[in-house]
Amino acid sequence: MTKKQCPLGEDCDLTIAWMKGAEDARDEAKARIAALEANLAKAVEAFKKLNVGEGWAAQIARAMLAEIEGDKT
Repeated sequence: MTKKQCPLGEDCDLTIAWMKGAEDARDEAKARIAALEANLAKAVEAFKKLNVGEGWAAQIARAMLAEIEGDKT
């Protein structure tokens, strides 16, 4: 049988170590979400500034913008 080692040091509990790992994973996910939201905001602004007339590209851009803005709840 192997003895389990706590990654935070000798005096820690494995449950505390697991909780710390879960907290770190949530923090990383929140950071990734914040970066994606910032990129999405830039994309929305770019779509709004897009002025290509009434061709298919403009229609696609307007449809994408409407979809993005509709999902911001």
